[in-house]
Amino acid sequence: MMKKFIVLLLISGLLLTACGGENVPPAESPDVGAPPLPDNGGSPETPIINLPGEPRFQDQEPAPGQAEWARGNAFVNDTQLAIMESFPIQVMLTLEGELPTPCNYLTIDIAAPDADNTINVEVYSLVSPAETCIQVIEPFSENISLPTGELADGTYAIFVNGEKVGEFTYPGG
Repeated sequence: MMKKFIVLLLISGLLLTACGGENVPPAESPDVGAPPLPDNGGSPETPIINLPGEPRFQDQEPAPGQAEWARGNAFVNDTQLAIMESFPIQVMLTLEGELPTPCNYLTIDIAAPDADNTINVEVYSLVSPAETCIQVIEPFSENISLPTGELADGTYAIFVNGEKVGEFTYPGG
């Protein structure tokens, strides 16, 4: 009986020792193989915002040896359009929703107004296929100041992922 107890104690000790270990940082960054972050500060904590007339990050060539970004979902649950009382007016778009994982980079493309004065905002995510990530929903809430400086006088409709959010009149006077 004592031999069985000692053997079980030794096995338990070996298992605990094998599973324990020190908290040593990995030799390589967890983003190995992932493309560098865009210049506009995109990260899982901050969105990648593509303004009208700027090159789109996902269209840029990846550096040699780096994985290409894959386009993913961003689930927009709530949108609000706020018009600030100023002259000329300032327009703030609030987006709330969820990303499929914490490794998905919230990406927002704001298009220039079309001939019908419609401003389309596309919300999605980018993720590196080389990056391993826990599968858990990541909520987001972003306030985006829409560029109004180059707008002609008129009424503009804002659409997010094909759904109308609201409209405003520029210059608002």
